[in-house]
Amino acid sequence: MKSLFENWRRYLLEQEKPQSKYLASDLLDDPWPADMREPGDAEEAKIEYFHKVYPRAKHPKLGPKFKAAYSRMIKSIKPVVLSEIKKVYLDNFKDFRRLMKTAPKYKNEPLEVAKQKWDEISSEIVKQLSATPVLMLYDYIDKFTKEDIDSADALYRREDKSIYVNPFKMSKLASGKGISGNLKYSLIEEYIHRAQHVLEDLKMPTYSLVYSQAIKQGLMLPQEETGLDQKTYNYYASNPRELHAKLFQLKMLLRKHNPKAFDPDGRIDPRALAAAIKERGEEFRVLKIFNPKKINQLSKFFDTVAAVDSDVKQPSKGFA
Repeated sequence: MKSLFENWRRYLLEQEKPQSKYLASDLLDDPWPADMREPGDAEEAKIEYFHKVYPRAKHPKLGPKFKAAYSRMIKSIKPVVLSEIKKVYLDNFKDFRRLMKTAPKYKNEPLEVAKQKWDEISSEIVKQLSATPVLMLYDYIDKFTKEDIDSADALYRREDKSIYVNPFKMSKLASGKGISGNLKYSLIEEYIHRAQHVLEDLKMPTYSLVYSQAIKQGLMLPQEETGLDQKTYNYYASNPRELHAKLFQLKMLLRKHNPKAFDPDGRIDPRALAAAIKERGEEFRVLKIFNPKKINQLSKFFDTVAAVDSDVKQPSKGFA
């Protein structure tokens, strides 16, 4: 397992290429460009606060250039992310089947019925994901609180079924390094939240099934045994949507960069999961809430989360 995460680490360390000039108005998802809207007093106060938190956004010359570059980045990354996550849902029947069989209502459901159901559900998810706008948070500042401005690099708003990103926050967290990798990672998670919403509307809240299995099987550690602070622990352990999204996203990335950790049916090797629990990267932090002494139960639980292809491929030699 020593080399299991080599590709993953190389991915996290990759440097970004400079972005060429791109007009912010070319962010095609924006149905109501910011320069066509008149800000009210409350919005002006939030804009002022945004500039206080992210001074580069206010710079008369650099601010517009940063926004233009970020718009270009989103335009180029969005179709890549969308393609990846759509494929995950279309290829996700085996994991969906494993998860649904944990619920008494679906335990004995015929395979053909389950398959037809998932074909319909996954098609609707893909349709809705394709229609989900990706917008700049600072262009819709009136929708967000000061806490959102301070902490959110990306978020999904159920109220308007849209994803909002704040590249200035990502840049601040990156400490001068490129942000396209972080942007892609964040978009994946927000698309998962959008898919959760679609599944709720279809009366199939799979994230709650995942969470209930973790609770029922006693897979979580007490906070004091995890090494996580109370706020971070609660964010994962008390929030079914976030727990499911983080695990789903992690499984997508592990499957992409370490495919040999999974068998042809998408089940993870318990040794690979044990190795992932020991990793220190932020992407692996969610695993800290689980009891590593129950690794066999954990691996079976992880197999119900979703997000693997059915065919095992050779590990990639690098990253696009």
